[in-house]
Amino acid sequence: LVLAGESSGGGKTDPYLWQSDGPLLFDDAALTQAEFEELVSKGAAFVVGGSAKRLGMYNWSCASIRSNPVFRGAEARLSYGRAGDVKLSSDWESQVLPTGAQRFDKLAPAKGSLYFGIKDIQFDEAHPSPSWTLAMLEEIHSQTRLPAYMDARNLQRTNPDGLSELDSFFSSPEIW
Repeated sequence: LVLAGESSGGGKTDPYLWQSDGPLLFDDAALTQAEFEELVSKGAAFVVGGSAKRLGMYNWSCASIRSNPVFRGAEARLSYGRAGDVKLSSDWESQVLPTGAQRFDKLAPAKGSLYFGIKDIQFDEAHPSPSWTLAMLEEIHSQTRLPAYMDARNLQRTNPDGLSELDSFFSSPEIW
């Protein structure tokens, strides 16, 4: 997200696009579809609090992913520090190394991350991990809920040829 204002004439800055102390904050229960669409169309940086609580994966944890039989054998890619893949069924949390980024920014993440880009299983050209399966993608889809402030068309958007578009809500799940 880019925190930047657009001039709207007379030297004023559009309040939707800039807030000096960070992104705009909204409550999940109060944000309307019209407000959400306006914010997105303006390129606003914003945070919607409470959304995760209504999503199917809210209670997922490292332990629940590790014990879920659907994800048995799946690997995630280590980011920052050292390259490679690590099995999600292992003690992978201990294998994530410090980033060193806090030397430059005290607010930067202290440790690297694991990337489970399960979306790539759908695309031949994406070179997905051989450990990923369509069943894993379907498990994530089954737990994905569209927030009330998003138009339901985002869930299963199709183009004029009837093919699923890459920008639909289900097309690009990732776990970091």
